[in-house]
Amino acid sequence: MATPEVTVIVPTLNAETTIDRALQSLIKESGAVSKRVEILVIDGGSHDGTLDRVSRHSEVGILHQKSIGLAAARNEAIAKTNSPLLAFCDADDVWIEGSLAKKLEVISTSADTWAVSGRVRFERVESDSRGFPIRRRADEEHRGYTPGAILVRRHAIEAIAFDERLAIAADTDWFIRALSTFGDMAHLDETVLIKGLRAGSLSTDVGSYRKELMLSVRRHLQTRQSNQL
Repeated sequence: MATPEVTVIVPTLNAETTIDRALQSLIKESGAVSKRVEILVIDGGSHDGTLDRVSRHSEVGILHQKSIGLAAARNEAIAKTNSPLLAFCDADDVWIEGSLAKKLEVISTSADTWAVSGRVRFERVESDSRGFPIRRRADEEHRGYTPGAILVRRHAIEAIAFDERLAIAADTDWFIRALSTFGDMAHLDETVLIKGLRAGSLSTDVGSYRKELMLSVRRHLQTRQSNQL
């Protein structure tokens, strides 16, 4: 089988209530483009019906995570692929119709573009909204500095891996280091991702996120200072 031109990595852990919607959006998007697209779920040990639901989609590959944590799941799945372009989608998120084609158009027409993103709209997938950060409220919309919104070239991912020491702020940390290394991404001025809000998700642990973010910033500043010496 020919090497896929795009691999979409979907980390899962006990996501039976949301995974079908996420995968359906990815399957629809992959079928709407001329590129060969691989959809790869990496499961962190679900004990609900997540894997049963994933197995119903013949277009989707499954990896059983050997490492621990979200950052490690992404790194592990990336190492199993050879695609020149990589994308991500969390198990409770949804790609907007037409978003993959638009991102492919941008990145395919500019060799200097290392990644392309769009806007993200937040949507509550459970009625309990306690604990959500202020910027993560239903119907809020922001620029997509989150893995689910981007299409990125492999060389950038290989140069800047997700930091497995961080349980919550690994995504933000990755963007800090990637943007510092490669400059800003290309941006579509339209929504490409609906990001689900679930009570009890990692993003609701604001205190731990802030601690990890401060650690990430300190490491980044120390690296910059070392490079200037």
